[in-house]
Amino acid sequence: MKVIPVIDVLNGVAVHGVRGERERYQPLKSVLCRSVDPLEIALTFESLGFGSLYLADLDAILGKSANFNVYRQIMTETCLDLMVDAGIADFARPEEVLATEVSKIVVGSETLESLDFLGQAVKAFGEDRVVVSIDLKEGKVYSLGFNSGGN
Repeated sequence: MKVIPVIDVLNGVAVHGVRGERERYQPLKSVLCRSVDPLEIALTFESLGFGSLYLADLDAILGKSANFNVYRQIMTETCLDLMVDAGIADFARPEEVLATEVSKIVVGSETLESLDFLGQAVKAFGEDRVVVSIDLKEGKVYSLGFNSGGN
């Protein structure tokens, strides 16, 4: 089994996500790291022996500017295998994210508009560079473009 820690980033700081209620998210409080700086948290995970990190860029997922500088800092300052969910729903965003030299892009069902896009993304970027994140809400796959009963 492989355990991959996750950092949720909103307004450039790590936050504590609760049930997708983003308006209620507060800066992260953790016994592992006292900082809300994503780089400091990434360095802490690395010092604890983790080799991978999943970063959910909530700003990008919400349609705001992506935290490209955070990705670059983590890639420059750590040896972590960084996978980033930046609200990928078209082909422009993955290219921007991969240009920061992250290891993998995450396509989350939350922002996935069609299953066809997922297949196209795997073909375009390679199955070793695309990770799929399944978001659930009330026991069902949560997505903007399709529901768990169809497509």
